[in-house]
Amino acid sequence: MCVVLSLAAFLGYFLILREENDVDEFLSSEVYLYVDPCGEAKTLERKIVEARAKGKDTRDLQEKLDKVALLIAQKHGDYSALESSLQRIKLQKEAEDAARKAKKQQKVAGHQ
Repeated sequence: MCVVLSLAAFLGYFLILREENDVDEFLSSEVYLYVDPCGEAKTLERKIVEARAKGKDTRDLQEKLDKVALLIAQKHGDYSALESSLQRIKLQKEAEDAARKAKKQQKVAGHQ
């Protein structure tokens, strides 16, 4: 019985009565960006490639990648990482657009 009351008091405090503070806001933010931004950039690049292969929208992933690349550039004082990331995204988008255009042309040619 004592354990149940203790557990109820604990849950009541942490789930109902307790207010958020600065530490909670920091922990709920994207902490992983500050721990390993390079790893996150690689993960986002892989996710973008996979999403494009499936024909999904990648704008939100690209925005996150831009944010990570900027963080890396600021952290290291080297903006070449940002430039190479943006160049890679541009090349991927151009390749995707060219593939989409070729597919559309094949579809039109097949109907004629």
